[in-house]
Amino acid sequence: MSKRKPQLLVHLVFHPESDTARALALQIHNALNADPTLPGLRIPTVFCAEDGSGAPPADQGLDRAERSFVAPLADVDMDADDAWCAFVADLWQSCQCSAHRCVPFQLSDYAWPLDQRLSEVNFVRAFPQPDAERGAFVIRRLVTELCRFLHGDPLQDESPAAPTTVFISHTKLDMEREPRVVGALRGYLMQDQPIKVWFDSGDIPGGSRFTREIADGIQDSSLLCVRTDHYASREWCRKEVLLAKEKSRPLVVIDALTDNEVRSFPYLGNVPVLRWNGRPEAAVDLLLKETLRHLHSNLTLAD
Repeated sequence: MSKRKPQLLVHLVFHPESDTARALALQIHNALNADPTLPGLRIPTVFCAEDGSGAPPADQGLDRAERSFVAPLADVDMDADDAWCAFVADLWQSCQCSAHRCVPFQLSDYAWPLDQRLSEVNFVRAFPQPDAERGAFVIRRLVTELCRFLHGDPLQDESPAAPTTVFISHTKLDMEREPRVVGALRGYLMQDQPIKVWFDSGDIPGGSRFTREIADGIQDSSLLCVRTDHYASREWCRKEVLLAKEKSRPLVVIDALTDNEVRSFPYLGNVPVLRWNGRPEAAVDLLLKETLRHLHSNLTLAD
């Protein structure tokens, strides 16, 4: 009996002489496989094979998985090596019109386009980020692109413009009360984020049925539940959680309680929970990772 291929394999490609890119690759691998806040996230990752010569491998083996996602980490060491520049260009061409995708990350100012064949390819520009924040930025964008990749149809070279729709489930009673979580989340998501946001009744066309529009909005969304003091007491907040669970949608709870809950809502259990710390990017990062876990798990279970 032949062994089944994994549904997804992430290839982290970096120059063997670059200690910085190697450390970043290890950081990415840990984020996809050893995040203590989301132990169910296990995304297979591989590095380039090395034989000690410093030359790129003869074959990266993209067909070892049903879907391969290639992330070249382009820096000054890779840019200075013509063989590696050509190797990355070959990988990018191999992913065209196939079940695979290649998204290069530019870690230094001059590490683009590497090869003339990549002169019209959009690299993810990581180099403007401060050194202390670059790893988190690369991981965030990589998770975003993986969600986009798994949402689309690779054989048709189709990927949605947004990796998911974030449905912010909240109560208006607490919007203007400290710590004003909803405003912080909405402001962050509106800042050049490749994520569609479903926020509240303002997103529902006039004259439409409220119940059906809410249900349809949750159908293909990832639910970010802002649990404030009055959240569990609101009927529609409870319905949104139940709809998300009924439709098996990714769900993350942001714990923003400031005083007390009269009665807790039991169906908020068995989901990732993050205590609000004033950092909306941490909440969105967790939701995107939970969305990736959900997409990958569904592919694996279907197979």
